Amino acid sequence: MIIKRDLYLDKLIRSMHNGMIKVITGIRRCGKSYLLFNLFVEYLKSQGVTDNQIIKIDLEDRRNNKLRNPDALLIFWCPQ
Repeated sequence: MIIKRDLYLDKLIRSMHNGMIKVITGIRRCGKSYLLFNLFVEYLKSQGVTDNQIIKIDLEDRRNNKLRNPDALLIFWCPQ
């Protein structure tokens, strides 16, 4: 069963270009990752954003431990 979470998705979409960082919070296993990695990504693709323009990083994945450091994440995001 898929829960669409239209309220949260619409709120995220409306605030996309306001220059502010978005923080998605909630109890464990309430759908935060699903909202971002599935619903929001599908919205972006429907707006013409391509897969290579979308960066998804799971900071719970041990292979990404080093990216928990803000400086390492910045280098990953904006290599010089």
